[in-house]
Order: sequence, then structure tokens, then C-alpha cells
Amino acid sequence: MDSPNFNPLDYINQLFPTEQSLSGIDDVIAKMQFEYSTIDENIHNILCGKANAELNGHIGFRKAQNMIKSLEKQITNLTKNAEQTEETVKEITAEIQKMDCAKKNIISSITTLNHLQILIQEIEDVNKLIDKRLYKEILNPMQAILEIKQKFQKHICIPEMKALLEKVEQIQSVLGQQVIEDLKEAFSYHSQGLLQTRGTIKLSLSQLSNACKIISILDSVKKNELIKWFVQLQLDEYKSLFSNNQEFAWLDKIDQRFDWLKSHLLNFEQKFLPIFPFDWKVSEKISLEFCHLTKNNLSSIMSERLKEINVRLLLFAVNKTQHFEQQLSLKFNVKFQNLIGICFRTHFDIFIKTIDQNLAELMQHFVKQSQEPKTFLLPSSGELFIFFKKSIIQCVQLRNNQYLYELGRLFKKYLGMYGRRVLEPIISKKNDHQNFLQCSMSNLQNKVFSNFISEEACHRLTKAELQQICCVLTTAEYCLETIPQLENKLKEKLATVYFHKFDMSEEKELFHRIISNCNNLFVQDLEMSCETCLGAMNKVQWQNISNVGDQSSYISAIIMNFKETIPIIRDNLTYSSKYFIQFCHKFVDLFIPKFIQTLYKCRFTTPDGLINILGCEQLLLDTCILKTLLLNLPLIGSNVEQKAPTSFVKVVLKNMNRAEIIIKIIMLSIQPNDAFIAHILKLLPDITRIEFQNILEMKSVKRFHQIQLMEIFNQQKKGLSISMKV
Repeated sequence: MDSPNFNPLDYINQLFPTEQSLSGIDDVIAKMQFEYSTIDENIHNILCGKANAELNGHIGFRKAQNMIKSLEKQITNLTKNAEQTEETVKEITAEIQKMDCAKKNIISSITTLNHLQILIQEIEDVNKLIDKRLYKEILNPMQAILEIKQKFQKHICIPEMKALLEKVEQIQSVLGQQVIEDLKEAFSYHSQGLLQTRGTIKLSLSQLSNACKIISILDSVKKNELIKWFVQLQLDEYKSLFSNNQEFAWLDKIDQRFDWLKSHLLNFEQKFLPIFPFDWKVSEKISLEFCHLTKNNLSSIMSERLKEINVRLLLFAVNKTQHFEQQLSLKFNVKFQNLIGICFRTHFDIFIKTIDQNLAELMQHFVKQSQEPKTFLLPSSGELFIFFKKSIIQCVQLRNNQYLYELGRLFKKYLGMYGRRVLEPIISKKNDHQNFLQCSMSNLQNKVFSNFISEEACHRLTKAELQQICCVLTTAEYCLETIPQLENKLKEKLATVYFHKFDMSEEKELFHRIISNCNNLFVQDLEMSCETCLGAMNKVQWQNISNVGDQSSYISAIIMNFKETIPIIRDNLTYSSKYFIQFCHKFVDLFIPKFIQTLYKCRFTTPDGLINILGCEQLLLDTCILKTLLLNLPLIGSNVEQKAPTSFVKVVLKNMNRAEIIIKIIMLSIQPNDAFIAHILKLLPDITRIEFQNILEMKSVKRFHQIQLMEIFNQQKKGLSISMKV
């Protein structure tokens, strides 16, 4: 029934779903009447309760209002009472404040009077003690006098106070002067821990310590003057022993200077260190003054004896000085670096000049050594880099980046000189009994080879000469591999300002060039040995060959030349195998094109105009043998079973296969022309017009027929190019 969508019909149908259920209608009506009565009674009770609550609420509200009014009256009364109480307290505290201020003034007056009384009394006492030199007894009163003096400075306008402060200043002056004199006399005439002063009064170490404390509180200027005087007093003996005219003053005995200070500091600290306050740092100041004095002395004596300074002596002095400065830095926890060592900087150029001179002498020695037969590696290269390494170690001791940079520039200079004066002359000099001919070497142009040109003879390199060139190559390779290590070592030590300026690429390029020149000499020598053989090949009457036999004599000569040369070069380049393979590459790159050019000069046409197939087959056999020989070129005469490098094999196969194809083309019939040219283009798609014309010359094709064939060749070549692009 509480639902907003309540439907009475649905409700009745729910109560009486069938006609039979209507029999209980009276019971349902009675039940509903009972519920209705109950609800009505509850509503009546709620309404009555609400009316009573409203009445009680009005009564409570009125009571609260009355209580608030009563509370407000009480607060007002309290506020009035508080104000009255505050006035009363002010009246009471005003008297107290006056009394407190009076108390403070009385205390201040009493304190001031006490200080004044103390000051007067202490002045009187100190005056009595000054004459007796009782410095221990003077110390505390004097401290009190100086403290009170500071407090009375604001009252200096009072004449009596001014006069009193003037007495204090007079005491300070008299006492300070007396203490300074006593200390100077005591330090000047000391013996065995008991110090004599003024002839009759003896001052103990304790009294001298108190005297120093008095100076500390009296006057900082006088304290500094005393310390300066004492430091100079301690170094008088040093000045005398190591003056410029003494034998111990020179650089070779510089460590004796340092030993003197160590010994003197030890003696000083045992006798005098307890006398001085810790904050005076007398030992440190003695050491500092020693360093300044030593620097000046060394600068003076080195200027006088400049000619006697050499690198060994300079480095000895620098090393000893740096070690001594490090010891002082550790002892006093203060940086002493270069306090003495700075005097050597003006003479560091001696180091560079001497290294330059030594390298020049070394280079002359290397040049003489290089004239003697050598194998594998010139020992001078190792000696040179060892010298460089030692020079770097020595130069680092100078702790000067400028001279380290200059040293690097010297290395560059003499590395270049080593390459040009030691290595290059070995491969470029003329022998008394042999001259070398540069034969058709347009791609190997170099100044080095100009010395080998001779129009009269073409001689092979001897075994000894091949070994020498191998020695130059391996030496240049060693230099080339070691230069980066040298460069990195220098750059590790160089400051940023010099780091980017230093570069050894020019020297690397020099040794690269020397290695290339050595390889070019090998190629030139072997190529020249084959020049006569190729000439013999060209002289063979191929059109008259009547049978195919063994290899031709010119192939046998080439094989012999290879066997004489390759093992020598390979065995002497055992540890430079990459350059040996490079040599093999260079040789086949030069030799095979020359072989093909010689091939083009061969003629196979008989007097009746036919191609002598037997001659072609013999040349093809020779070419196959030569290809096999070239494929195994790096391994000729070797007992080690291995294969030639793949890249090398590919080059040989590509070029020698072309030579074989050319010979096979010679054996083809020209007729029909189109088919002949099409077959050529199939075998050699990259063939040029010149190569095609050479083939026609080999086949002895007549000139007018060559023109016709060339037109067909051009047309088919053009068509082939278009199809390849598509």
C-alpha cells in the first residue's frame, strides 16, 4: 500500500484470487479495520508528542536567553575588575622597574669600580714583575689588563681614565721591548736547554714559552718581526754553508741542502718547539723561507755556471727537488710544490736542446748502420722508440706541458728524418754494379723509382737486395704500428691546450709511403723479369705450331722467375704477411693486363687465311698453366699447406678467365657475322671497342671487313646495353 503505483483492483484480486476465497471476506475486513484503528491511534500519539515538544522547546529557549544575559553581566564585571587589577599591577611594577634599573646601575658601577681597582692593582703588580722578568707571573695579569683596557676605551674622554690607559700602553711598549730583547738574546746564546740572557738572569724553556705568549697577546706586529728574525737566525748557517762560492752549492749536491734542513728542523723541534705557541707555525715558516732562499740561490748560481748545466744534472736536481717538496707538503699539510723547482724552468730548454742533439747524433749512427746488410728488421727502429720512451719519462719529471709538447715536435722531426735518411736511401740508392730499369710502370710513379732508370740494362734485384727491401718494409711497418702508441702516450700527459695541436698523421703517411714503395719495387722487379718472357711469347710463330705439347719455354721462364723471387719475399715478410699479399695483388693487377696486351699481339692466321687451331690450343694450354701458377703465387716454394686468400683468387680467376675466353674467341669462325659478334658479347658483355678490334687484328681480319663487323658490334652492343638497363 505504500507504493506510489498502488492499484486497489490488483490488491483485491491478490486477496481474493478465486470465488471460493470470498468466503473469508469477513475475516479480511475485520483484520483491515484493526490495522486502521492501530494506525489512527499511532498518528494521534505522534501529534500529541509533537505539540508537547514544541512547548518544551519554547520554555528551554527562554531559559537559555536568560542565562546568556546573566553571563554577559558577569563578563562585564570581570572586565572591569581586570582593568582595575592591571592599573594596580602597573603601579606596583613601576616601582620594581625603577628598583631593577637602580640595581643594574649599582652592579655596573660596582663592576666598573672593581675593574678599575683591578686595573690599578694589576698595573702596579706588572710594573714590579717587569723588572724581575717573571714572565709567567706577568702573563695572566697582563691578559686581564688588556681585557679591561678594551672595556674602558669608551670612557677615554674622562681625563683620569685617559691617563690610566696611557699607563697601560706604556707598559705594553716597555714589556714588549724587553721581551723581544730577552728572547733575541736567549736565542742567540743558548746552551743545553737552559738559556742565558742579560748575563745574570737565567730563563728556562718554560719562561721563554711564557715570554712568547706575552708577545702574542701584546702586539701582532712585534710577534711577526720576532718570528722573521728567528727564522733568519736559524738559516744563517745554511747561507754560509751553501753560498755560491762553496763546493756544496752546485746542483750535483742539491740533496745536501735538503738534508741540512731536515737535520736542522729535527734539532730545532727538539730544543725550541715547546717555546713557541702552536699557531706561530715556526717550523713551517723556517721551511718556507728555506725554499725561497734556496730558489734564489740556485737561480743565481745556475746563471753563473750556465755552461756546466746538462740534462743529467738538471733532471737530477729537478727530481731531488720535487721529492723534497712533496715531503714538506706531507709534513705541514701545505702545498710546497714548485717553491724551489720554479727556478729550473728557465733552463728547461737545455733538456730539449740536448735531446735534439742526442737524436741528431743517433740519426748519424743509424745512417751508418743502415749501410751494412741487414735482414728482417733494422735494430735502429727499436733503439729510436726506446730513446723516445726514456725522453718522455724524463720530460714528465719537469712537469711542464710546453716542453712535453716541444719534445713531441722533436719526435715528429726525427721520425721523418729516420724515414727519409735511413729507410728510403736503402731502397733508392744505386749499386756500383747494378742499375734498375723502370719499364712501363706508369701507375707506379714515384721519386724513389727515378734512381732505378737506366737505358742500358735491366737487371734483377739480388737476393741480398730483396732482403734489404723486406727489412725496410718490416721496419717501416714497425714504426707505423708504434707511432700511435707514442702519440697516445704523449697525449695522455699533455694538457688540453696542447692536446689538439699534436698530430702525427704526416709521419704515419711517410711510413705508409715507404711500405708502398717497397711493394712497388717487388712488383717492378718481378714484372721486369717477366718482360723478356712476354717478349718471347710475342715472338712465337703461333700460326706455324704443328702440335700441342708441354708448356712453352716462356712459361717455364716465368715459373723460374717466380720460384726465384716469391719465396725470398714471403720468407722475409713472415711477420708482415698482409703486405706480402698486397704485393701479390699488385703484381697480378699489373701482370695479367700486360699478358693480355701481349696476347693481342699474337697472330694465328696461316698464309692461306685460316686460323691455326693448334697454335690457339697451345696458347690456351700455356694460359691455363699460367692461371694455375698465378692462383698459387703466394704459396710458391712453401712447405706449408694452405690456400691463397679468397680475394686474391677472385682477381686472378676473373682476369685470367678473360684471357682464356679471348683465345677461345680466336678459334671461332667469323661467319655468320651476327652470330659471331653475339657469341662474343655473350662471353664478354663488358668488351670494349678497342678489345674487339684487337681480337679482329689477332684473326687478321682485313680492314674493310673490320669496318663492317664494327658496325654490327656497335648495334648489338647498344641493344645489349638497353636490355640490361630495362
